Amino acid sequence: MATIASSPAARSARLGLRATPEQEAVLRRAAEVAHKSLTDFVLDSACLAAEQTLLDVSKRFPYHLSAQIHLAVTYLTQGNRTAAYESLIQVQTADPNGAYGQMAGEMLKQYFP
Repeated sequence: MATIASSPAARSARLGLRATPEQEAVLRRAAEVAHKSLTDFVLDSACLAAEQTLLDVSKRFPYHLSAQIHLAVTYLTQGNRTAAYESLIQVQTADPNGAYGQMAGEMLKQYFP
């Protein structure tokens, strides 16, 4: 799965977090050896973990439709239209008359007319 790229100029959302001194130190060391700023390292790592979580949950629990919808949005953000389409079709098939199926149908109409 491709990670969501971000440039410092494109960032507008602010995240705040607290860490122990030990956590900060290990993050700084890892960022240094990766030749990244601490912000870039933390964001890249967190986005990769988030994407992997969505993928893992959707594979382990195919009827976890919320994860499927979020995964489809992630795929669309990355430009992976084929994977997004497949996720949305899976949701629509699993929940044809429910809220998630309706949401998937609307997204299919919007992104795949």
